[in-house]
Amino acid sequence: MIDEIDKADEEVESFLLQALGEGQITVNDLGTFTLQNDLMVILTSNSQRKLLDETKDRCLFLYIDYPSFEREVEIVKSTVPYASFVLVESVVTMIHKFREMNLHKKPSIRATVDWVKTLLTFNIKELDDESFKKTVSVVLKGESDKKKVLKKFVR
Repeated sequence: MIDEIDKADEEVESFLLQALGEGQITVNDLGTFTLQNDLMVILTSNSQRKLLDETKDRCLFLYIDYPSFEREVEIVKSTVPYASFVLVESVVTMIHKFREMNLHKKPSIRATVDWVKTLLTFNIKELDDESFKKTVSVVLKGESDKKKVLKKFVR
């Protein structure tokens, strides 16, 4: 598995293509090695860099969307079981609203979990305007996204 292949150098992609296409790999100063088994490679990508056409030609593309509200609540509760349902549901509600906005980087499921954990760390039991303003940076990774969200949701 290669997580976030789009963040790797093109040389990593070339190395992978040689392995997939020729069944061998070349390591500088060591030579070329023939692979003993067939490869099955799982790649993830966030589309930060366009992958080489040769790589895409050798891949089965599956798009995995964000989970439903109910499923995300389940995920967060399984990761942070000591969080109240009220807190988790309020955070997941906001995350889903953020994902509907035109943000540069939409919050991940990991960000949802991190936000709940952050609120609990500060002993915050509910997501009110004050706690929202203080902690929303946990899920918004850019100042322009933060300004958009604060403008829309804080009175």
